[in-house]
Amino acid sequence: MLEYYGLLDTALDLFFNTVCALLIITADVRMLASVTEQTARIANLALAASVVFIFGSTIVLGVVLDT
Repeated sequence: MLEYYGLLDTALDLFFNTVCALLIITADVRMLASVTEQTARIANLALAASVVFIFGSTIVLGVVLDT
């Protein structure tokens, strides 16, 4: 059950949540900047591999079902 502790508690909760969110965003940007630079290249490779795999699987399935 949720219990209301008053307006001051609500204001402090909002302040604490805001400060923590800003700290997490700051840390995230600094720590993951190098990862995000590589994301586009990784996504392109994953997409190309997926297309080749699906195309190959479709051909193999067609051959197997045809025989």
